[in-house]
Formats: sequence, C-alpha cells, structure tokens
Amino acid sequence: MRSSSSTRGPLLANTTLTVLRFFGHYMRMMNVLKPIAFDVLECLSQLFDYYLFGVYDFFVKDLEYLPDNTQLSSKLLTSLKRISESFIIASEEMTPMASHSTTDDQFKVTKPWVNSAVSLTDGNTLFGLSCRMVAVESLVHLAQQFENLLPYMECMIPESKMSFLRQFVSQTVQTAPELRKPAYHGIAIKALPCDQVMIVACSLTFPCKI
Repeated sequence: MRSSSSTRGPLLANTTLTVLRFFGHYMRMMNVLKPIAFDVLECLSQLFDYYLFGVYDFFVKDLEYLPDNTQLSSKLLTSLKRISESFIIASEEMTPMASHSTTDDQFKVTKPWVNSAVSLTDGNTLFGLSCRMVAVESLVHLAQQFENLLPYMECMIPESKMSFLRQFVSQTVQTAPELRKPAYHGIAIKALPCDQVMIVACSLTFPCKI
C-alpha cells in the first residue's frame, strides 16, 4: 500500500544532511562551551548563509528575466547582498594581479560550484527541474530545522546577543521559502514556448456569426 503524501519524508540533498550534522555538532559545542556560545552561533549562521547563497546562485540566479511579480523580497535580496559582500571572494580578487587581501578578506571563501553532471540548460530535463526542486526544498527544510532549534539557541546565548539571532531568523532564515516561486516559475517560462503561443493566438480569428 502506497503511503500518503502526509507521511512521506522531506526531499533532501546529501549536502543538506551534512549541514544538519554540522548543526548538531555546533549545538553541542554551544552547550558545552558556554563562554563562546555566541561565537559558535555566528559560525552556524554563516553556514546557513553559504548554503542559501549556493542554492540561489545555482538554481535561481540564471532566471534573471523573471517578471516583477516573482522577484525576491527586499529582505532576501538584502541578505544575499550581505552574504556576497561579506563572505564570498569576488572573481577579480582571485586573479594573480589582485592586491594582498585585507584582514576581513581572510574570512571570505570562494563561491560554491555545482557538480558538472548537473545540467541546468537541457530542455529535455526541463532545465534541471528535478535538481532545482531538490535544492530548493532541501533549503526550505533546513530553514525549518533552524527555526525548530531556535528555543535551544536562545537558552545558550546572552540576552544582549539575542537581537542578532532574532534578526537573522527574520531577515534570512524565514525568507528561504521565497526561492520556490522564482525557481519553479522560471522553469515554466523556459519550458513553454510562450512567444510561439502568443503568435499562434494572435493569428487566430474568431468570426461572429449572427
């Protein structure tokens, strides 16, 4: 007997499972090493930031021509800009002629890269629909797990640092599901020959018979 959709597990990528394991390790560190609990929390938030940026960069950014009604919210765009400027090494900074990095640049990392086996431009696979679906739904699940851990995090960090955690959840974690609409809508636009459909529709005549 086939199980109902309500009893099925989440759609997850292997990378998401790895990140969730790291969440568990970080939470254990916060519980044991209370004096540096907030520092550990910052590292945990940066891990989520990097994952969010990777999903956006791989599976949503290439759909830049989306109409205005499917654009991302200002909160999510602000978070993506913050991540890009704070954590990601710009391409010009990686060239041999680039000047020596500053202290802040030492904490930056390279952009993530997608596996070469993943094709996002092949129309026969609906432009990587299955890969995009797994990536976005994995991110949404990761965000949900982060929110589930919120009460435990609040018990481990000082009250003076609570605003950072609440702002991060509000500005970044809770905006993750917004990537669903542009990812799926973009696939629909690319998969359907909208221009041809419009041409055919305009060429049709509807004579009125009295």
